[in-house]
Amino acid sequence: MAKTEPAAMELWRWINDNNPDPSLEYGKGWWDYLEFLKLMIDKHDADRVEVLGTYEIETPPPCERLTLPVVRLRIGSTSFTLRHDFGAYPDAYIVSVERRTDYRERCFRLFDPDLDLRTSGVAGFRPEWVFPPFRQDRRRFTCRLHDEWDVHVLLTAFAERDQEAARGADPNGEKGSLDRR
Repeated sequence: MAKTEPAAMELWRWINDNNPDPSLEYGKGWWDYLEFLKLMIDKHDADRVEVLGTYEIETPPPCERLTLPVVRLRIGSTSFTLRHDFGAYPDAYIVSVERRTDYRERCFRLFDPDLDLRTSGVAGFRPEWVFPPFRQDRRRFTCRLHDEWDVHVLLTAFAERDQEAARGADPNGEKGSLDRR
């Protein structure tokens, strides 16, 4: 955990400077999202965490507007750019994944591998952060996930650790091909 504290300093500053008004009913959702990010940063030992920008969500009644950060986590040699809209139904996480090599495993039905978010755009994401769907590019893709569990599994399965890539081992330390069709 000590390694991730300096890596996430920019996010901690953003949180400190952007706390929602305590009177907002959906402020808890704001905190839940940021606590989830902290958990993912710690659990996955993120090397770097950046706040790339912000976006606003509108909650269900009582309608409130909350500003949330677009965050990029670097885990090994993989970058994950993400945002969450807990005011939408169904709520959704949007994640762009950038790896050095193609991901050759299955996507575990975590997301629709054909969903192309480039045409509709993603609030808070610059156009260059939105990639083709997974089926078109297994190295750089953008997907929609439905809950925290899906995000955690995506980070675990898709993170490309330098030492694993170098020795051709799987994330459990077993030698051999990552291509297990």
